[in-house]
Amino acid sequence: QGRDEREVAVRAYRSLGDSKPAELGATTRFRRADEALGPFASSGMEGFAGPEPSVVMGLTAEGSVWAPLPARSALVTLTMALRCAAALTDRHCGTGSAGTRGAFSLTEAPEHERDGPVFDYELAHRAYAELLEPVAAAFEGKSALIVVPDKALAAMPFHLMLTDATDAETSPRDAPWLIRRMSVSIAPSVSSLSALRDRAALASAADLPFLGVGDPLIGIQRNAPVPVDCGQYAEPALLSAALELTEEPLLRNGVVAREGAVAALPALPETRCELAATAAFFGAASRLLLQGDATEAAIKSMSSSGELQRYRVLSFATHGLVAGELGANHAGLVLTPPGTSTAEDDGILTIEEIAGLRIDADFVLLSACNTAAGSRAADDSLSGLASAFF
Repeated sequence: QGRDEREVAVRAYRSLGDSKPAELGATTRFRRADEALGPFASSGMEGFAGPEPSVVMGLTAEGSVWAPLPARSALVTLTMALRCAAALTDRHCGTGSAGTRGAFSLTEAPEHERDGPVFDYELAHRAYAELLEPVAAAFEGKSALIVVPDKALAAMPFHLMLTDATDAETSPRDAPWLIRRMSVSIAPSVSSLSALRDRAALASAADLPFLGVGDPLIGIQRNAPVPVDCGQYAEPALLSAALELTEEPLLRNGVVAREGAVAALPALPETRCELAATAAFFGAASRLLLQGDATEAAIKSMSSSGELQRYRVLSFATHGLVAGELGANHAGLVLTPPGTSTAEDDGILTIEEIAGLRIDADFVLLSACNTAAGSRAADDSLSGLASAFF
């Protein structure tokens, strides 16, 4: 049994890092009857490869279809526009556009911005019409869609797409979201999806149910936690916690100063409510690392001791920094910064550090802004965060 498991694990690891494309016919081996696979391949060679040099495919157990798409630059523009339409607190998202404002911004809009928190239904439908509708015939009768975006669509929130044109006055409860029609999953590559499904045959040996990490002491909590009543969704403490932003560079001489950008990121006190509720669901054997305990040093210590690999489900409810964000060179998860930053603990669990963790989890939940998004044209189809955990 040990030899078989090692062989499967080695094959999976090689597939995750292998840039060799998967054979089209081989994808039928791991596709299920109720699934459709939607890989994208974008190109910037407009004019050389025709006016629409990019491609989307629809693969099912019954066959495949494909359709041309615009050049990479147009896909990147569409992607960032839809992300900005749903930005929670980033009031500068889409700088250069006419007063672009997050749909669910918690503060009043300046006079030059549009009135009220309005989500751009037209944009959400245009994204679907341009990217998925050309191969939608392949999705008929399927209950699950697995999207494999390339770097141009790394940050595209496919879950926010609308399958039909929607009046601006329509309640979000009644809008025709794509996820009402079928579940939507994202895979970093076709070959990695195959590897992950091979890996699924190996059951986790973890004996503890759940570990939750979040609510770092940053923002208005940098000196002390904010009292929060988890039963009051609109509590002022929750609404005000997200308003403190910073333009200060993230890194100084390779490490993060406590009084720098990480410590000044908006606090997330509601995440302690989220994690506590999840831990209660999994039972008394669950463990939480919150506030002052939610540190990079604590995670690394648990990894070194072997305790981290005892948990079947891991949940990180904190900020995710994509590559290039706030000056960071690598993606990472924001934790409570130490009083004095070091190379071992600077308040950010980077992708390199994540990849080195000893875990045996069946499921890792990254519940925060940007944890599944790449930010630059050079990023992989999923951010380094997701790829590191895979």
